[in-house]
Amino acid sequence: MEKLYWQNPDSDLEERVIVYYIEAGAYKSLRRFYSEARPNFLDPVRFSNGLGLQLFVVGYYLDDPKLREQAMEDSSSASYMDMMIHLWEAAIKDKPKEIEKWANEIIERYEQDKGANSTARRLLKFLPLLPALRDPKHASHREALEYFGKDSGWTILRFIWIEKFKLPTSDAIVFLGGRENSLLDQLLIAYMEKDVPLKSVQQLAYSNARTEQKVLGWCLYHKLHPVSPLQEDTDLKPPGATSIRQAALERVKGK
Repeated sequence: MEKLYWQNPDSDLEERVIVYYIEAGAYKSLRRFYSEARPNFLDPVRFSNGLGLQLFVVGYYLDDPKLREQAMEDSSSASYMDMMIHLWEAAIKDKPKEIEKWANEIIERYEQDKGANSTARRLLKFLPLLPALRDPKHASHREALEYFGKDSGWTILRFIWIEKFKLPTSDAIVFLGGRENSLLDQLLIAYMEKDVPLKSVQQLAYSNARTEQKVLGWCLYHKLHPVSPLQEDTDLKPPGATSIRQAALERVKGK
């Protein structure tokens, strides 16, 4: 698929190439391909809504700040998902004030008419409970664990906090809304219990879940079931390969 992409970098195959590398657990090849293909990503709004989210999740899984930073740079557009990525990064770096800032940005731009219980407003109301979430002896710890219930919002953010604060599995299950919840929640619980069957990952992959959720599923599966690459990563980009759009931009700049 990557060879096909380089034959025609305007083919819109880049997302498929990246997703296939993720499914294969070929993260070295993914990093290399993304680095080479970055000049062809010219629409930050589109990128933020697709590949930006996916690559950020991979960067989180690999504990790769550079990959996360690249995904944020290429997603820079003030889109909803661009703000979401920055909010996740603030959680990874344990910066509650930045989480609050990005939640307010989302409300200001996208949730003005969504009511008191909009997604970002719910998050803002939770933030005062963050100290209680991290401290199992806090008087409001149980309240923090039960706050979101079975709400489907902020699942990846909640998982970041679960890992950041090293919540016990029993607490994490409550924080995710229990075992009888979405396919992603069930897979996250299975991961924490160190038993992620391939069938569960495939079920999530073929569902109507968001692509970044599917990517997280594959990443966590590979963490428990590392794959041995059949061969070393090979640079498949031929000399001089570029998209028509990029060539046109360079021509304009040259003038």
